Amino acid sequence: MPKYFAAAWPRALPRDEGAAPTPFLVFFTHQLAQNRDALQYLKQYPDGWDYFYISLYRYLNFMGNPLDAASDGPFTRGLLPQTAASGKNLVLVIPVPNAMQGDAELGDGLDAGMMETFLLEIQSFFFKQAGLFRAPSSYIGRVALGAFSSGNNHIPRFLSRYSNVSHRFCSDTVKDGMHQLICASMLTDALRRSRF
Repeated sequence: MPKYFAAAWPRALPRDEGAAPTPFLVFFTHQLAQNRDALQYLKQYPDGWDYFYISLYRYLNFMGNPLDAASDGPFTRGLLPQTAASGKNLVLVIPVPNAMQGDAELGDGLDAGMMETFLLEIQSFFFKQAGLFRAPSSYIGRVALGAFSSGNNHIPRFLSRYSNVSHRFCSDTVKDGMHQLICASMLTDALRRSRF
């Protein structure tokens, strides 16, 4: 099970008594296990700056020109600026995978019931931070699944897992074309075209 989730709630997304159900983008990083032997610090999960740098920081920020191969730009995703540029107010959630678990590096993060629970907890946390001890909606809003590179393997695993297929999270929340395979390089355009 992921021990950490990154969650970014935009200031423009209301956290008051009239707030609509919270929309989410759950974004899966590339599968870190594929780099485990080459990058020894991936064995430090869940601690260590190097681990967070490759599994989280580079996903949230741009650190150079994405088109300049000589910089670190092509290896950064800029999910925060891309989400903001899309004009969509949704909560970005990134499960931080455990590279030591191989293909199971997201553990319960690929279970619809657990993902629903995680997102409800994240929603609850942010409303409590705003002074409301109960979110106005007892459920969450629309959810899009996105991924980068080998992280796209997680989306079909999530959507086709036997226990997930009939779960309300997959049938009611991740629906209406919202389970697009959104890769980091085209996130802004994909969100702009979405019905969030």
